[in-house]
Amino acid sequence: MRNLLAQVGASLGFLVFLMLITRQIIFPEPPKLPLSQTIEAQSNIIAMTFTNDGLQLISASGNTPVKLWNWTTKRNTTIFDDRSSNALSISVSRDGAYVATGHGNFQESKNLQETDIKIWDRKTGQLLKTLKGHTAPVRAVAFSPDGSRIVSGGQDKLIKVWDVNTGKLLQNIPAHTDHITSISFSNNGKFFASASDDKTIKLWDSNSLKLLNILEGHRGQVLSVAFSSNDRVLVSGSGEDRFDQNIQENSVKVWDLKTGTVQHTLTGNAGWVWSVGVSHNNKYVASAGYDGTVRVWNLISGELVGIGTEHSKQVYTVKFSPDDQLLVSGSDDGRLRLWKIQP
Repeated sequence: MRNLLAQVGASLGFLVFLMLITRQIIFPEPPKLPLSQTIEAQSNIIAMTFTNDGLQLISASGNTPVKLWNWTTKRNTTIFDDRSSNALSISVSRDGAYVATGHGNFQESKNLQETDIKIWDRKTGQLLKTLKGHTAPVRAVAFSPDGSRIVSGGQDKLIKVWDVNTGKLLQNIPAHTDHITSISFSNNGKFFASASDDKTIKLWDSNSLKLLNILEGHRGQVLSVAFSSNDRVLVSGSGEDRFDQNIQENSVKVWDLKTGTVQHTLTGNAGWVWSVGVSHNNKYVASAGYDGTVRVWNLISGELVGIGTEHSKQVYTVKFSPDDQLLVSGSDDGRLRLWKIQP
């Protein structure tokens, strides 16, 4: 009897083992991104950008000071101490001289709105100019590659073009039918893209400011756009339909800019894709997810490279390090996490 029970037990054990192996083959566990380092930022990270020389990372953290991080030591110095404003977006001029921050919050209440753009001296931390003109939170700011202009987008559905030296408004463009969420310049400076809650991405000529193309295909609000370094591809991240929460797209799309068509639709995020980034070598695309994850895909094949799950709250922003060895993510949990990227 004991021998029979032992045989049955062994058979059941083998069956369970076989089922586990079969499940792993049919439903394999997604690869994990190796975590290299965690930096305590002590405040939520809403947006961030590298200086063009790659020596410093600048992060915006709501109504706490904007911080500059020495990328060699990974230590920070507070440079823009303006606790009266809530920074939603950030950009640094290509020569590293100036930093622009767009201000506001995500609430719809008009009593809580901030609508300014601020230009700072990066080295001294001095506030140089405050640009007023938007009537709703400024979700996007971007320096033109030559540093002469700032293009901003707000929840007032407008794109505004500003002269950096004088602070004067040069152009006011009624660009979208819903909130503008992201603006990104091509690396050659010839055009820029704007993303909106109206589910579209629009491409504009940087000089004439004429509309060149409208990229349509997202079923949810488009929250972020980024160009590849060779300007052949645009990557976008989406969320839900703002007026029908049953439509949850939460995807990343890779667009061929020559044809205006979608090369890949990358899925898996269980929440909005707040930010996307493309590695400088054009091999990888990354996403920051409201589900608390960081994801990396192969830009060419669309294959998932890895998922980072160590953040405890939503991830708002991702940036590849200048040498593409690391991916940096900023989260509402008050931490910067550095993930190893395979060459």
